Amino acid sequence: MLSELATIPALLGLGDVAVVSTADVPAVPSACLYGFALPAGSSPLDDRPLVALNMASIEADALPGRVGACTRSVLIHELGHVAAVKPVEWSPIDREFIGADMPAFRSRLLAKSANIPEPPIDAPDAHHGARFLRATLHVYGRAQQLGIEAVLSEIVGAVGNGWLSPEVDYLRVLQGEIHAMRGESFATILATPPPEAFSELWQADVALYHRNEQARCDYLRERQERLAKC
Repeated sequence: MLSELATIPALLGLGDVAVVSTADVPAVPSACLYGFALPAGSSPLDDRPLVALNMASIEADALPGRVGACTRSVLIHELGHVAAVKPVEWSPIDREFIGADMPAFRSRLLAKSANIPEPPIDAPDAHHGARFLRATLHVYGRAQQLGIEAVLSEIVGAVGNGWLSPEVDYLRVLQGEIHAMRGESFATILATPPPEAFSELWQADVALYHRNEQARCDYLRERQERLAKC
């Protein structure tokens, strides 16, 4: 299956991305459940962006007959990270200093971090902000146009852990942009201001999250005060 999946990034306009099993990566982030992604220049394998898929976990949790669609959904989610995060740039001095130990250095770098943060941090989940969501929906839209089966709810649904509006709402407000920019690079897309409706929906979701969190904190504080008086 991995050999088939390895052809998908180029078809979606993401260029040469290494798609491998987590079993093939020297150091795997502890937070990895179904997969993870690393931008160009930070992989322990080579200079390409990397997507590593935890095939054992995917196969264990997928519904019968849905392993393929579930795996492609995880791949598209991770390709959203590849599209959203800028490459790690090593200077000639860096490369000369690290020298032949570059693979080992990258393995240590990977072991230290579950992922490379997506700047700017504009969401409760630092790795899944508006930039990531927008990029991922463009990846999904291109996959749809090519007939690549994937499940939107499995790609985006877990991002907000309950606070994000339905993923179909975000897809709807981005649909025009996805169609109009289907031939553009992701760098060009992400350098262009997003549709106003997308930004408004995102900002409303983040504001609602913070209001709910404040209400939860107030409730817990009041409950603790009541218990202290008993």
